[in-house]
Amino acid sequence: MLLFRVFLIFFGFLSISVTGKTTPLSSSSAEQYYSYLDIDNKIQLKKIEQKKFSDYAHSKVESALQGYEVPSESKKQAIKEVEEVYKAYILSRVNEIQRTSLQEYKNEFVKMQSEEAVSNQIEFYGTPEGQKILTKQKQKSLAMQKMYSELPILLSEQANLQNQIKMALKNGEAK
Repeated sequence: MLLFRVFLIFFGFLSISVTGKTTPLSSSSAEQYYSYLDIDNKIQLKKIEQKKFSDYAHSKVESALQGYEVPSESKKQAIKEVEEVYKAYILSRVNEIQRTSLQEYKNEFVKMQSEEAVSNQIEFYGTPEGQKILTKQKQKSLAMQKMYSELPILLSEQANLQNQIKMALKNGEAK
């Protein structure tokens, strides 16, 4: 849902026609519009730094060992396995969030826009000025990509906090 809101704000598509009669947006115009803006590839969350997965796995294995010494190869193997499981989980969640948000965005976009408004926007994006705006939007998209690359850290911190709360409740430390 957060990505959906970001899409709406980021692209500034909140222009709803107030005239009484408008032509509903056709799927072909919507697809042409999405193509111009590269909507399906705006936020590529798979570009998460590998080091973030490695750091997380290392910290989890160290935490689980609680100071016990184990052979170096066993430790490396455990870190590698935790990293792969964590990476698969995070990327599947991120992809699911992205797909859901993108579909919600498209559904709302079609409801909010008229054929005339989108045709005018498509025409504008074909001009030199429109092309400049598209270029700047791609730069903004890259900046947002960088921001979203922090997602694994935020999710792991949330998981750690939840585990701490569960342990405190289980041990009767919380009142």
